[in-house]
Amino acid sequence: MPCKGAETIDDILDHKHRNLYVDLGWRVFAEESGDYLVERNFLISKSAELRYRWRVNSALEAVAVSERAQQLC
Repeated sequence: MPCKGAETIDDILDHKHRNLYVDLGWRVFAEESGDYLVERNFLISKSAELRYRWRVNSALEAVAVSERAQQLC
């Protein structure tokens, strides 16, 4: 998913968190509406995660759902 300039959301998250936290990867959840919730998670301690969430529609348009995702791009 594009974000800033030529960088994707994945690029920016890799630069921002790669050396600080354990990358738990991407997860995708299908919604009844046909949209998808796409989530990227990082483990920051044994019991806490950073979560970034976007809703992707059938036109492949991504809209930030979580506050963290909104602040990213």
